Amino acid sequence: MRIAFLIIIFSLSANAEEREYSTKVELGDGFTKQKYTMQNPPDHWEAIAHYSTTFYKDLELGMLDGLYISPAKDYALYNKAKEGKLYLLELASKSEKAVKFESYCFPYDPQWKAGDVTINCIGKAESKFLLKIDLTSQSTTRLSAPDSQTYGSAAGY
Repeated sequence: MRIAFLIIIFSLSANAEEREYSTKVELGDGFTKQKYTMQNPPDHWEAIAHYSTTFYKDLELGMLDGLYISPAKDYALYNKAKEGKLYLLELASKSEKAVKFESYCFPYDPQWKAGDVTINCIGKAESKFLLKIDLTSQSTTRLSAPDSQTYGSAAGY
């Protein structure tokens, strides 16, 4: 009986060490970020893991690099960190689509206009270029390099 009791206590304390903690941050416009902190196993290279997941209402978008909402609040643009892909979310329908583009684009400083958005991109090897997305057809056009050599702010939210 005592051995079974000790085994239960030991397993409860082991699970307590692996417990994950989270906090919810309201970003506005229906977006929230859930921040997680989790203790890693003793042999892991970092003792505590920190990561966050972004949601639009009840839709989980994942771990994002940059989040930009159109001024009309009908679209959101973001890069999924794990995939390295650019996504466009139509907010009314919660329809998420990967932007078809042959290269990596870390977006910043989007310029929203009726029917399209032009984004400053940092590509692989820190190359810089502009990418225009037609919001109706979601076709893309790579434009010349931006005039500014500064990266600007990468965080829309």
